[in-house]
Amino acid sequence: MITEQEALDIFRSLKTAESCFETNKDSKSKRDLDKVTNIIIDKFGYLVKMKSSRYKKYSNYDDLNQDGFEALVKGLKTYNPAKGSIFWWLHKYIDIKIARSANKHLTIKYPLKIAKENIPVKEQLTNKTLKAYFDNINIEPDIENKQIMKKIKEICNSMGEDQRSIFYDHFGLSMVNDPKTTKQISIEKKTSKKNVEASIKTSLDMIKNIIM
Repeated sequence: MITEQEALDIFRSLKTAESCFETNKDSKSKRDLDKVTNIIIDKFGYLVKMKSSRYKKYSNYDDLNQDGFEALVKGLKTYNPAKGSIFWWLHKYIDIKIARSANKHLTIKYPLKIAKENIPVKEQLTNKTLKAYFDNINIEPDIENKQIMKKIKEICNSMGEDQRSIFYDHFGLSMVNDPKTTKQISIEKKTSKKNVEASIKTSLDMIKNIIM
């Protein structure tokens, strides 16, 4: 395991190597970039093993490990120091990527005839599922996700200060703290748990149509 400072040093080395390669496009800069990539896999590899260990019984376990290492490198490339700890970001990035790959492996494919006769049921919008959805949007900021997040932020901005604060705290959207329970929030806000739950429900009703 390495320290936060060592991790940041490797991150800076990666950004420097990437910049040199983009500028020169020669064999030396490519070797330097590959060298840093190998260091990343060597130093941070245990993070991937930690996240993939729960899927050891999967037949595509080796593929999940590979996905994890690819996510590790990409996670470092997309890390923004302003978002907090580099380990927090890498843990989240790797975990989401491996879980997504594992879920694809578990997907059940039905014959078209059967699929047409069955109406899909939407997943219940819980704390966990919504937080995972937000995480995916932040991790994979493609055009569609950016548009969705823009609309959600517009709705959040229209909320009162207390309502927005409760919503962000409950789903861990501040990019600093983990999600908090309604009890934790009620204690911090010095209000009843019932009021916190009502505020969260109102917030969810405001954004539910966008993401469901």
